[in-house]
Amino acid sequence: MKYESNHSADSEIGVRESKLRKLELVAILIAMGALSFDILWGLTVEQPRAAEDRAQAERTREFQAWMLLNNQSGGEGGKESALEFLADRGAIYGLDLSCGSSDLLDGNEHCSLPTYIGGLGREESVALHLEDSNLQHVRITNSDIPNSTFRTSDFSNAVFREVDFSDSVLEFVDLSNAKFERSNLARVKFKAVMFEGADLSSSNLVDADFSESGIPRSLKLHGANISGAVFSNRPVGVLSGRTVGNTGAVIVARGEQPDFRAIETAWAWSDALPTMPKSEFGPVICPASARSAVDSETEMPDVCVDEFNERMDAFFTQSGIKIIPRD
Repeated sequence: MKYESNHSADSEIGVRESKLRKLELVAILIAMGALSFDILWGLTVEQPRAAEDRAQAERTREFQAWMLLNNQSGGEGGKESALEFLADRGAIYGLDLSCGSSDLLDGNEHCSLPTYIGGLGREESVALHLEDSNLQHVRITNSDIPNSTFRTSDFSNAVFREVDFSDSVLEFVDLSNAKFERSNLARVKFKAVMFEGADLSSSNLVDADFSESGIPRSLKLHGANISGAVFSNRPVGVLSGRTVGNTGAVIVARGEQPDFRAIETAWAWSDALPTMPKSEFGPVICPASARSAVDSETEMPDVCVDEFNERMDAFFTQSGIKIIPRD
């Protein structure tokens, strides 16, 4: 009887242990099921929802950037950050940064409220890719936008001060009366560009390629470094039919031969003379040995200054410009 009692007790213990094991297994299966459900929910619901939320936020920010840039109120207003945001997402088409308001000054149209953009790409350089855009009268300063591409766009009457355009491409662009002050245009390719009245004085044009654009007499290159630049006999182009910018662009050759007179007041190192057709005009040639005396590509060495000043005096005389000496 004692044996049977012990055997019975052992059986009960075994049954309880078996039930516990089953309960533990059930608990494990439930936990695994809950985990699987969480994973499945995350993969099928939460992740797509988060991705859609991010995409919607991106679309909203892009819309806001376009609204800010196309607000023709002139001034600054954070347009540089909006440009950087859009540039990071690819080419920009139909951008309008033209004059916000204009009036007459001495009988001529004058932009009284231009768009100002300062410090574009200063923290990290930005490559802009603009097409069919209107940047008439825009003012861009202290900006780094190398390796950019500008096509079928209007930069007429724009001012670029200390802007790095190096290694960029300008194609079917109107630079009429645009002004570049101490800007870096090294290795820039100018393709079918309109230069009437443009001022590239004191800029770095080392190895710039003008071979696909005609050079008009009105182009100013005073004090610009054109070492290694390339010029050709391509006829000077003019606008025809439509207007360059976000209203379309056409530049056609009018058959007028280029005028290299502008090169007379530019300069170049003696070991990197510009490539150009035979002409009576040429740049001030500075000895390569003077390179160590300057700090930048836009700084003319002192040894060339006297000849440059003489050529500038001749330019003013030929242009009928009178220099009034200071008292």
